[in-house]
Amino acid sequence: MFLKTIEVQNFRSISNLKVEDLGQINIFTGKNNCGKTTLLEAVFQLIAWQIGGLQQLNALRSLSKNHTDFSGFFYNMQEESTVIINGIFDQNSYHRTVKIHFTSTISSFNEESTQHLQSGLSESQKGENLSETIVSKAKIKDGEIAYDDIIQAPSVSLRCNFPIFKVFEHGNLVRSLSEIIKKKQDSKVVELLQQIDNRIRDIKVVENSIWLDLENFPKLIPIEISGDGLRRILSVILSIYGVGKGGIVMIDEVENGLHFSTMPKFWRGLINASQEIGIQLFITTHNEELLQSLSATAQENAYKAMQSNIKYYNLKRYVNDEIVAYKYDFEKFDFLISNGNEIR
Repeated sequence: MFLKTIEVQNFRSISNLKVEDLGQINIFTGKNNCGKTTLLEAVFQLIAWQIGGLQQLNALRSLSKNHTDFSGFFYNMQEESTVIINGIFDQNSYHRTVKIHFTSTISSFNEESTQHLQSGLSESQKGENLSETIVSKAKIKDGEIAYDDIIQAPSVSLRCNFPIFKVFEHGNLVRSLSEIIKKKQDSKVVELLQQIDNRIRDIKVVENSIWLDLENFPKLIPIEISGDGLRRILSVILSIYGVGKGGIVMIDEVENGLHFSTMPKFWRGLINASQEIGIQLFITTHNEELLQSLSATAQENAYKAMQSNIKYYNLKRYVNDEIVAYKYDFEKFDFLISNGNEIR
């Protein structure tokens, strides 16, 4: 199930933004602080929807996983406002709305204030009215958070991954790769890695570490020796295979760790994986070489059929803090890139 339209209100640096006609592969560019990363986080929270999803997003921004200050999720840190994220999906016109807001209570005994954070999910299909809201609640007091039990699940289950590229997240890579090996899908991972480094013959988990079998090497080598770039690429590949058919994967600043010579191979790997697994990609970048590489790769005979599924959006923030997403289909995107236009 792919997301076709998303509308975001009062979320982080976005007061109001609507992005329509999304494709299978969506590229977002724009100047710093135009809302690219925030848009990916909004997609994540639309899928995850519970308060725990906000804690995961805090962890993505290098905050503690136990961080209990959620004010940064509200536009201009205005905790009295309500975050609203609307999404329309392609299957049965499935519509999902997530609303996040704070409330507080004061104990009559000692007049101490307790803060409550609530995320509510409403759904509809085939144009029906939104359903009764399913609620995820958390109580925040003295730097600690306590979650209420959720007694109802959404009618439609959605999946997403937001790869984390941090050294301390190495354990996540090990766990993800172990699951893929159990499903006998590791050969697919190796095939994609070979497009980046053709010396790779196999990838294994040994003693809670990831090891590579390289051609002409007498023994396995730990993946750390290969550098952060390959680990970053592996994170993306594992996220794609881990989320499964119909899932959504967000990749922020995809160019990090990529040498320009590997960019065409990287795009081929992403396009192949998105087609084979049937997943939707949301990608941000500042890198002009990466955009040029995408344009050239999509012109190759093997990928011409995917051109209509590639959408490019340039986010622009104006003086009044309005953010507009300017959409280009592949033909216009390719024209601008080919003629040296600045579209980042």
